[in-house]
Amino acid sequence: MAASTSPGLSGQLLGVMPGTEVELALLAVDSRGRPRAVLSQVQLRGNGTPLPFNLPLVKADTAAGLSLELRGRASLSGQLVQRLPARPIATAAQPQDLGSLPLVTAP
Repeated sequence: MAASTSPGLSGQLLGVMPGTEVELALLAVDSRGRPRAVLSQVQLRGNGTPLPFNLPLVKADTAAGLSLELRGRASLSGQLVQRLPARPIATAAQPQDLGSLPLVTAP
């Protein structure tokens, strides 16, 4: 199977609890880490095994001074139970495989 040639991010989430609703988002954030724009997002359902994801780049334009971050959260019955620590992304203009990313228990 050939790798995707469209811009975006792919990989797999590790440690996802079964039955959780997982939301991943590529965000443009300011220098204080505040989200300013959602460039792409996807919702998945955890099944207790490594969870593959493909986050296509929907919006390519970001304002000057903003950086990119991948963020994720997993909820069970509406309550946050896990999260993906913010991960800086250098560019999403080219296809990028991020490999395996572990979720951590939410505080």
